[in-house]
Amino acid sequence: MTRRIERLDPRRHDRSSFSCGEPSLDSYLKTRASQDKERRLSTTFCLVDDADATQVIGYFTLAPGGIELSALPETLRRRLPAYPQVPVFRLGRLAVDTAFHGRGVGTELLVRALEECLGNPLNGWAVIVDALPQAKDFYRHFGFQSFVDDPDRLFMTMGDVARSLSP
Repeated sequence: MTRRIERLDPRRHDRSSFSCGEPSLDSYLKTRASQDKERRLSTTFCLVDDADATQVIGYFTLAPGGIELSALPETLRRRLPAYPQVPVFRLGRLAVDTAFHGRGVGTELLVRALEECLGNPLNGWAVIVDALPQAKDFYRHFGFQSFVDDPDRLFMTMGDVARSLSP
């Protein structure tokens, strides 16, 4: 099975049968992802297989954003310029179709999302994610840490991303 990441193409990718077990993530892919692309709010990336490139195995969304310095731990704040905000990449959603649960697809999607951020010509200081309660431990396992003022909001600095992806 050879899998690849493609940007969502509503004419090619069949989203109608996608089901990850979380209605909000299913609904987003089926009804809003292409609208957000057209509005230039986010980009959705689909994981597909060469055998059936129309079936969405999983997906993630990325968007630019900014975070207030006051939300970061003091040890990190001291290393940054005194700007009101620093630029970040927002990992808005990440979901795996239930037919592929337990096969490492979530990890594959997260790695691919982090690679997209690291390879982006625009700079961001970190990747942030507003994790669903059931997904917080998944992100923490990979080194994401909570914001000072919001334990459900997690981040990983791009320096940590680069270190975690290097061989």
